[in-house]
Amino acid sequence: MKEGDVIVSIESFFEQKESYESIQALEDCTVYYIEYTELQNIYRQFPEFNFIGRVLTEKYYKLWAQQLHGLRMQPAADRYKWLLQNHPELILRVPAKYLASWLGITEVMLSKIKGKK
Repeated sequence: MKEGDVIVSIESFFEQKESYESIQALEDCTVYYIEYTELQNIYRQFPEFNFIGRVLTEKYYKLWAQQLHGLRMQPAADRYKWLLQNHPELILRVPAKYLASWLGITEVMLSKIKGKK
């Protein structure tokens, strides 16, 4: 994710249980957060915020679906092509080992794919 994006461990946050995931910043950043109980209070006190919550949920659900298809159901070379088309800024900002992991390939495979381009 990048500036302005929302990131959350979905199951952990909404079910209020320990996560099997971790979130790590790769660059210096300012993080804003909200606790689950605070979000629920906002939904109760400000019904119009339910609309905002739904819009955000739809946005990130669509993104998740696109990434699932683009990153997990394509051959490795097509995954890299998808990354170049959809998130070219990440190539310059994220170390290759993390990009390779995100793409579900090894760093060696990523290097070979980049070498063919």
